[in-house]
Amino acid sequence: GDASKVPALFVFGDSTVDTGNLKQRSSLSLLMTNRLPYGRDFVPPGPTGRASNGKLSTDFLAEFLELPSPANGFEEQTSGIFRGRNFAAGGSGYLNGTGALFRTIPLSTQLDAFEKLVKSTAQSLGTKAASELLAKSLFVVSTGNNDMFDYIYNIRTRFDYDPESYNKLVLSKALPQLERLYTLGARKMVVLSVGPLGCTPAVLTLYDSTGECMRAVNDQVASFNSALKASLASLASKLPALHAMYGNAYDLLLDAVEQPSKYGFKYGNVACCGLGRFGGSSACSNLSNVCFSADEHVFWDLVHPTQEMYRLVSDSLVSGPPSMASPLNISQLIA
Repeated sequence: GDASKVPALFVFGDSTVDTGNLKQRSSLSLLMTNRLPYGRDFVPPGPTGRASNGKLSTDFLAEFLELPSPANGFEEQTSGIFRGRNFAAGGSGYLNGTGALFRTIPLSTQLDAFEKLVKSTAQSLGTKAASELLAKSLFVVSTGNNDMFDYIYNIRTRFDYDPESYNKLVLSKALPQLERLYTLGARKMVVLSVGPLGCTPAVLTLYDSTGECMRAVNDQVASFNSALKASLASLASKLPALHAMYGNAYDLLLDAVEQPSKYGFKYGNVACCGLGRFGGSSACSNLSNVCFSADEHVFWDLVHPTQEMYRLVSDSLVSGPPSMASPLNISQLIA
């Protein structure tokens, strides 16, 4: 397919795709992504609000689509509205309560902001032209990670729900929001899985692992992912105009953690930036140990992948087999 057929890229979700929205909002100096070493491999080097050493998967995706990385939807700016927007915010999830402590922007609020944008676009372009623009655009949703982290770290949540009922709760909140995106005009939608959180340096450290991924955590995530994939497929059959793709970042990351050398990495489960055995005992800051070459690591910090890992994620979404991008990859989706 011809990548230039896609006029705009719209992004929603959490820190896996946040390019600076939370940075605008958060007064918390806790937000390390506002400082080096975050962004140290970015061009030009410096923190952008991305939770990595450089680019995220959606930055690479924008390059493939021959578009600029979408402007942040929560920054005051009007230019480039027809090339897309990024509404993602670190710490957020499908549930409104997820990340409330960090004053994040939940998916529902991200969709509110998008709805406003749709209305103003319809006013300036006319309803028909606006809906044609949206129908040709690509929509990426990457979230759910923090909903799952909330279950791992929050005793209250675990007291209230067993893993299966919690997964059901998150899914019951996820689907109406994906359907709302369709109602607002999205026709080409890419929804990413939750990652293998049981392999993150943070979780290995929390459970005092010897290096094995935490099975119970990954099982819960995998079960959520398969329900998400199935629900997405049924949503697409209910809405014939919707082309919905499930992006299986979970299996790619899991494989990279377990067989790093297959992907050109040296370290599968050790963060480039952090403290302790897996770099998972502290947040990444200028007080941490920072590796020389982030490209040798799957993880940049205690939970987030490196730019190099994000590049592989983007590649798998764009041109991966059905096991990675289902039922179609992005190249096929936009053909």
